[in-house]
Amino acid sequence: MRSTPGQGATFDLYFRTTNENAAKITSDDDTTAVKKHGECVMVVDDEAILARALASVLGRLGYRPVIFSSSREALERLRNAPEYFLLMITDITMLDLNGIEPTIAVKTVSPGLPVILVSGDAARIDEDRARLLGADSFLPKPYAMLALGKAVSRSLRRGGQPKLQN
Repeated sequence: MRSTPGQGATFDLYFRTTNENAAKITSDDDTTAVKKHGECVMVVDDEAILARALASVLGRLGYRPVIFSSSREALERLRNAPEYFLLMITDITMLDLNGIEPTIAVKTVSPGLPVILVSGDAARIDEDRARLLGADSFLPKPYAMLALGKAVSRSLRRGGQPKLQN
């Protein structure tokens, strides 16, 4: 590093070279395996920034996310148009209803709709507990795009037929 008062600093970075090949991504790790073509996914999270981030990732995977900041609003929309949505992804910690209540309600309104519960509180819930509560999958926060894509793909394989694409 070189620094000159009033002119800034210069950092020289040196990286080792290697003759080894970089690890190749296999088809199991490839996000193209989980990409889709515009199916609608409910994103239910009362933290707007997290909902938008999740929606952005889903959009890059080829889904059409519809964001709901309220579990009650999401359930009402689902009651009015159960055939429209392919999947629900909901945070377990919500202000109006916790993620468990909407999961149970979804299975009443639209029994075939897959639900993925997400949470940053691993002590509160895990994959086994999520399944006992009626969810098809659980995704701990923070999660990578590939992990999300795989969870969505697995849940959809278990959940049945794609819904309408309006």
